[in-house]
Amino acid sequence: MAKKNQIKKNPVVKSTSPDLDLVIHKYFWLVIPFFAFIYYMSSKYSTGFYQDDEIGHFVNMLDFWTDPSVILGNWPKPGYKLFMVVPSLLGLQAVLIANALIASVTVYLTYVLLRTYKIKYAFFGGLMLAFQPLFFDLSFRSYAEIFTALLIVLMILFYKKEMYFLCGLACGYIFTVRQEIALIGIALAIIFFMRKNYLAIVAIGVFPFLFNLFGYIHTGDMLFVISEMSSLGAMDFGGANRGFFHYFKVYIFIIGPVCLTLFLLGYFGFLSDTKKIKEYLLKYDLVYIVFTVTFMVQVMLMVKGTNPGTWRYLLHISPLAAFFATVGLNNLASVQFKKTNYIITGIFLFFTITILSKTSSGLDLLEVSEYWKFAVVGITFLLTIFLFSEDTRSYLNKLSVSLIILSAVYFFMSFQPRQLTPENISVKEIADYISSPELRDKKVFITIQTTNTVRMFGDDPANKEKYTHLNKENLAKAKTGDIIIWDSHYGYRPEYKNDVKIEDIMNDSSYKMIKQFSSTDSRFKAAVFEKIN
Repeated sequence: MAKKNQIKKNPVVKSTSPDLDLVIHKYFWLVIPFFAFIYYMSSKYSTGFYQDDEIGHFVNMLDFWTDPSVILGNWPKPGYKLFMVVPSLLGLQAVLIANALIASVTVYLTYVLLRTYKIKYAFFGGLMLAFQPLFFDLSFRSYAEIFTALLIVLMILFYKKEMYFLCGLACGYIFTVRQEIALIGIALAIIFFMRKNYLAIVAIGVFPFLFNLFGYIHTGDMLFVISEMSSLGAMDFGGANRGFFHYFKVYIFIIGPVCLTLFLLGYFGFLSDTKKIKEYLLKYDLVYIVFTVTFMVQVMLMVKGTNPGTWRYLLHISPLAAFFATVGLNNLASVQFKKTNYIITGIFLFFTITILSKTSSGLDLLEVSEYWKFAVVGITFLLTIFLFSEDTRSYLNKLSVSLIILSAVYFFMSFQPRQLTPENISVKEIADYISSPELRDKKVFITIQTTNTVRMFGDDPANKEKYTHLNKENLAKAKTGDIIIWDSHYGYRPEYKNDVKIEDIMNDSSYKMIKQFSSTDSRFKAAVFEKIN
């Protein structure tokens, strides 16, 4: 009698390795004080600015206490500012600490989110986020993106725990910080409708309604929020010049090569078993929706020109990139995933060496070759292969720790602390000049954008009464003795409605030039005038 063919099964290997999840779980909360301290201390040696509006947001917090309406609108991000105006009363250092604390809590909540999804090695995701280059760089800075990231993690956490009303409220609150969340709100509303949870749908609209109501009370515009969004949408910052694939090319700089490699293995993990694609996608449905929609919205806004291609506009989905990276780590434990790993990482290695092995300006890729990222992706790939073991726990223990170390090493080797630019130094000189006894009490006409930096460097950052925005309408009201400061960066910028040209002042005999400033690189120039009649 013929013997039946028997399918050989790989024996289950009983691991003698410790369960790192259990070991670390008791102590992972310590990342909050630890990284809050690290992020805050980084502000001591990274004393420059990411962009000028980092200064503007801090000044805007101060101005809230004399005029609460200043935080209304698209740019001020009122949902973020409401949490920051109290620290601002204690000064810049308190604001830096608050931002650092928000960033460290986001690291911890990313870990909590992964555990809620029952994804092993959740600590890996938390630490992948903690060492992402842009996340670390902006951790203490006054931008709303990391605060938004925290809210997004909370929103998905509430969703997974089936706390749909709170999920809806969180989604609506995010709208007061980033209006593109409206698309996510629509998706959630559809999901809640299908589940007949109508109260959760109402919850989505609570904070947008309040946002619009306060805007209406202040401006009289019944469609305040829509008007704000339309106003921003009409601006063109030249993002289209960078092309559709800009964010795809620079994403490796945003989250780092280790995280991006593992992210791809998690995001596209469904390719290992095409029969279970639907099951895989549904398992992480809202995570997929939020990440993909947010990423592509920024791509399309850039193509439209509204978004100049600034990297931080993708920062609020960085926890989700770390989430998928952790999914990718766990996928590697499966023998069946080996082929998928070879294909995905192999293709990524090819694109890294041919396209991404460049230095950057912080916005664009430069034509200077640099192979450190390629080396890190290659090492990551080799570690996934040579550390492999049938003892799954042992393999993932070694791999997770190795990749965390590699990610941290890459960050500290590649990170360059920001220093004051020649322009910043020149504006600081302007601030010192107009703080002199003979000018201290004079009214100053200067663009809002430069005013923020001058106030930041000045002896009284909270004093905004001294300054009037420089445009033609306001300039016509200048009186004898008033000071006018025109600079080459913001003096004439029609897209900001800054419509005064230097010639308008120089060719007018009622103004006398009393001082000039020039940056050491000659890229920034400013002239100070006094109205004499």
